[in-house]
Amino acid sequence: MKAVHTLWVLMILTFILLSCTSEINHQHMNGAKDKPIVKQVFLIGDGAYTKQSIDELIKKSGIRRQGFVVIVPTSFLPNDEKARALQNEFYNRLVRAVHILNLDPKSNIENTDILAIENASVLCFIGGKRSEFMNLANHTTLKTAILNAYEKGALIVGFGDASTLLPNQYLNFNADTIRHSQTIIFSPGLGLIGKVVVENRVNFKNDEAEIQNEVEKQQCIVFGLDDQACVWISDSNAIVMGEKEVRMISPGNPPAILQKGQKIKLPF
Repeated sequence: MKAVHTLWVLMILTFILLSCTSEINHQHMNGAKDKPIVKQVFLIGDGAYTKQSIDELIKKSGIRRQGFVVIVPTSFLPNDEKARALQNEFYNRLVRAVHILNLDPKSNIENTDILAIENASVLCFIGGKRSEFMNLANHTTLKTAILNAYEKGALIVGFGDASTLLPNQYLNFNADTIRHSQTIIFSPGLGLIGKVVVENRVNFKNDEAEIQNEVEKQQCIVFGLDDQACVWISDSNAIVMGEKEVRMISPGNPPAILQKGQKIKLPF
């Protein structure tokens, strides 16, 4: 099984090399200048994959022209149903080069896996076990590979709880049973987005006052994603694109509800 997986990745890397060589030759022959790399992140809430969010990320990634998609389940389940469902969403849109990369939190990451991540055109993370995934990312070359892919222009997508891992930090809520209160702890994330924190709608609503206090201390923005909500971030600009509203807390301001089409300038 591992041999088949390795062969699949090597075939993809060969495809990348041929595609890149062709593109470079085409640009050279036409005297084209290098375009600036656009850094893009999609934050998508939990729930069913929506037609709009998948269509938008395919459109903005340029995956139909060249490249491939890598889906990483942070659940570490060998047959993650959400990963399979997402793969089928791409297949239904005639995007065929889609690979589910199952990582083992107790093993070293294979070099072929790192190469697949670093050279992906679209890199999708499915919600699962946040602390275990970040432990693996921080103690292997996984985090560096993800950052390299981002710097090279890969579109990075976080679905559900995995969307909370993309910024510099994510929130952990510790319950104080004696004082009947919550303590918020910031943990290191993947580092793709600075001064932005992402949380699901339930935690956002239940712990709004505590989150507001932390926002003032950290001078950051917190997005609360509803099911099927979607935020597209390109460089320092964010646009609400999903079918559901997005809640936001920012320094010095009361909580706000953002509707589809609203734009926010991020404090990068």
